[in-house]
Amino acid sequence: MDAILLASADGKIFSANPAACIMLGYSEEELIKLGRTGIVDMTDPQLSIFLSERALNGKAHGELRLIRKDRTRFLVELTSAIFKDSDELECTSLIIRDITERKQAETELRESEARFRSLFENSLMGISVAAPDGLLINANSAYVKMYGYKNLDEMKSEVKNVGQLYANSEERKEVLRILEEKGFMEPREVEVVKRNGDRVFVLVSAHEVRDAGGNLLYFHADHIDITDRKQAEERLCESERKFKSVFQDSNDAIMLLDEKRFIDCNQRTLILFGISSKEEFIKLHPFNLSPPNQPDGRNSFEASNENIRTAYHQGMNRFDWIHRRSDGEDFSAEVLLSVVNFGNEHLLLATVRDITERKRMEESIKKQKDEFETIFNLVPTQIWYKDTHNKFIRVNRQGCTDIGMTNDIIEGHNAEEIFPSFAQQYFKDDLEVVNTRKPKLGIIEQTTTINGEIRWVHTDKVPVFRNDGEVNGIIVFVQDITERKKADDLLRESEEKFSNAFHTSPYGIAITGLEDGIFIEINEAFTSITGFTREEVLTNSSIGMKMWVDIQDRKHIVSSIFLGKDVIDKEILVRKKNGDIINGLFSAQIIHINSKSCMLSSIIDITERKRAEKELIEAKEKAVQSDKLKSEFLSQMSHEIRTPLNAIVGNVDYLNESYGKEMDYDARECFYCIDLASKRIIRTIELILDASELQTSGYKPQFVKVDLNSDVLSKLYQEDLLLAKQKGLEFLYKCKEDDTKVIADEYSITQILANLIDNAIKYTKKGKVEILLGKNEIGNIMVEIKDTGVGMSKEFLPKMFEQFTQEEQGYTRSFEGNGLGLTLVKRYCDINNVTIEVESKKNVGSTFRIIFDKKPQRSEIV
Repeated sequence: MDAILLASADGKIFSANPAACIMLGYSEEELIKLGRTGIVDMTDPQLSIFLSERALNGKAHGELRLIRKDRTRFLVELTSAIFKDSDELECTSLIIRDITERKQAETELRESEARFRSLFENSLMGISVAAPDGLLINANSAYVKMYGYKNLDEMKSEVKNVGQLYANSEERKEVLRILEEKGFMEPREVEVVKRNGDRVFVLVSAHEVRDAGGNLLYFHADHIDITDRKQAEERLCESERKFKSVFQDSNDAIMLLDEKRFIDCNQRTLILFGISSKEEFIKLHPFNLSPPNQPDGRNSFEASNENIRTAYHQGMNRFDWIHRRSDGEDFSAEVLLSVVNFGNEHLLLATVRDITERKRMEESIKKQKDEFETIFNLVPTQIWYKDTHNKFIRVNRQGCTDIGMTNDIIEGHNAEEIFPSFAQQYFKDDLEVVNTRKPKLGIIEQTTTINGEIRWVHTDKVPVFRNDGEVNGIIVFVQDITERKKADDLLRESEEKFSNAFHTSPYGIAITGLEDGIFIEINEAFTSITGFTREEVLTNSSIGMKMWVDIQDRKHIVSSIFLGKDVIDKEILVRKKNGDIINGLFSAQIIHINSKSCMLSSIIDITERKRAEKELIEAKEKAVQSDKLKSEFLSQMSHEIRTPLNAIVGNVDYLNESYGKEMDYDARECFYCIDLASKRIIRTIELILDASELQTSGYKPQFVKVDLNSDVLSKLYQEDLLLAKQKGLEFLYKCKEDDTKVIADEYSITQILANLIDNAIKYTKKGKVEILLGKNEIGNIMVEIKDTGVGMSKEFLPKMFEQFTQEEQGYTRSFEGNGLGLTLVKRYCDINNVTIEVESKKNVGSTFRIIFDKKPQRSEIV
């Protein structure tokens, strides 16, 4: 069962199944506490690739290392996907499969295949694999040398059909008849012809290899050169001594037996079966050297007696058998029983050869065939097998997928049925391959899918030959290059655009060698800026032409580029052809041309701009100095005016309180006018002082937590309520939120809101003024001040925050004021990093919005 973990976006595990706990050695509570990073090997180089894939696609699959509770690392197959839970929070799923044992098995399989290949190549027995038409597919070194060839390629080039090796063509026909009838051929003596013309006898056993559908794939044959054995048999008739020598020195286990018992055996027999002495061996029956039953279910005792009787009856009997060594180990063997005559006694000569490795090889061949089928269908390239009449014989899975058809629709059908628009075009290439007998590679052509989509493909066509050397088919490899072709087209278009931009750019552009500085290419603007001609520049270097006024500039630029850092707008001094020095703005980056590192650079002549900048800086310094003197003057004058005014206001308040009840209406009206005029002057002075303080950078804000409701707006509302009533206005204040705290400078925030409320009341003759405290649609705290006053024209809105600016100017204007209020509001908004928005229409009213950022940018908070 796979381990499954669920984690939040920040890596915290919130669920683990029992399999995950068992695999990692933690309880679910421990895993939740530990988190995702506690179980993943963060040093695994595949981790960053895996995370990038998941971030890009929303899911990922790969192999990573995890860490168990005992700190051991192990390899897993991990599948992870990003999803959202019921609360729309982003989470990740992790499905984990331990693949440690699978990786070990794959390693062991590769080692096993290597051992099989070694045994195949080093076997003393000749082994061959031939196609049904006789074409030699493969053979080991023993087989090649047996027939007198240097190597397999030489043998394949000369032997077009293994039937050529038979001395008697009728013998070859008989072998094929037996294989067709039985599917296998027991060991059979065959006279063959070696490369040098010598005739020798070989003992050949063979069997058919078919696929799952019963189709014949190839013949597997074992060849034993029995020339020596034949000679030995002849000598055996002449001399028992010679027979004993051959008997004892054979590499195969050889034994003599009659129908009831063993009579003799060679030393190899004792080694093969693990028996200590010949005396012990001859007490045994063949049944004793076998397991109770053979793989086909037959009783070994009965089967061995049957094989002995067959050998006596036919003179020879060859069969495969399962033997058992004295230690109980079973092994596959090839047994040859031959009748030999010793005087008047007919005995059996039994030759036993351990064919365990051969069996393994046969299984490996079958496995390789299966693997070929797997590769054939998994390779990401279309593979088509056609005959010479434009009919499809086979197609792999990728071919079916790319054109949207199944095998049964394609295989056995002509190309005209599958690709009616392109079949004839394809067939022309096929005929060229057939006629020339040579591959045709790199064909770029169009094809169409089942839904009518046109795709570009890269096609290679290779001829397939029969045993007689004639072409009987074509293998076609097709790679979809639609996206690559689009990319190539875009690249060509990009190169054309680059060339056009390079030569028409108003900037001087050059390509030089990175190390030697030799010019490779320049544009027309470069010659115009430097005064050098194209012929003077190309094949020369900027160093040799002394273009660099300070050679250290180039060294620093080259060093930066070598470190992977592009140079952007570096100011340098450049020497022109006539010796003039100009200011240049230089940019450069590394590019590669024909595997050579080069520098692509551009230069802009900024000599005139530098001169203008210098003049502008001097003018600005004079303006700043003049503005500062003006601000200091205003500050001093405002102070001198406010001091006596405070005394006037104080005394007026004292006289009003002391004698107000005794004064008649006209006297009280005089005091009221004096009070209003004094406060207007004080308000003006305060605005001038505030503006002066901001202008001279003398104002230092103090950022604290401010409750806009209780600390600011409630107080301002109470202060202005009387004035609004005196003007007959409806004056409203609504707070729609509980939490109205912000980080701000309390004084300047109060001034912003006080000025806006004061203006709303001042410029509204009838109707209402409304203050709203709440949040906007994205959750930012917002103050809205709405009025039904005179409003502002669309033309005045862009100038409303300029100093001393009012829509009505001169002494005949309808409303008093000095034009500093909104200027201070805007500057105080900037200090507090708040946004001010204005909506206004002439004779309809105005709405001012003050919006506070959720995350203030102030780093120092008191």
